[in-house]
Amino acid sequence: MGAALLVAPEVPERKEYALIGELPTVREIANTLSAVLKRPIKYVNIPDERWVQAVQDRINGHAVDHLSSLWRFFRTSGIKKSENGFVVTDTIERLTGAPPQTLEQFFQANVESFGGIRQARHRGLGGGA
Repeated sequence: MGAALLVAPEVPERKEYALIGELPTVREIANTLSAVLKRPIKYVNIPDERWVQAVQDRINGHAVDHLSSLWRFFRTSGIKKSENGFVVTDTIERLTGAPPQTLEQFFQANVESFGGIRQARHRGLGGGA
């Protein structure tokens, strides 16, 4: 997003942008990951400290702090989908010219990080490189 704004032909009209491409629930996240990994994934609510201990050796500290705060906010704010500004926006596509990556696309692109195996892309027979 930052690169799209920096190379924009005109100075951006705003100082902040709502960048919301998808609003999955924790169960929808687990179901999407289950589908990508082709095995059951169950959401289990654990204390923040336990989550930090589980990921601190695999994710940089800044990201752990940010994700912990963000997750805590979503868990405790009481705000549901489409309430008080939590609605999907067209901002990413409008600024970059491309739709935002979906959660499923993110999981597919990073499948090895989630304990899965990347599937080889199949090429058609006869013709083409």
